[in-house]
Amino acid sequence: MDADLSELQASFLLDFISKELAPLAYNKGVDDAKYFLMTRIDDMDDACFEEAFSFWNKKRNNR
Repeated sequence: MDADLSELQASFLLDFISKELAPLAYNKGVDDAKYFLMTRIDDMDDACFEEAFSFWNKKRNNR
């Protein structure tokens, strides 16, 4: 926009942006973070698993 704004007009424009448009960016950031964390949590099931009660089975196989 090629318009000269007074200080009051610029203040109103900044107020509009911060109240109306900033929540869109904030919500997008929260959604992106949620997606990132959820994909990492889903990967933990495969990465952080140890078979329970396998001591005796391992001992027999090592003989």
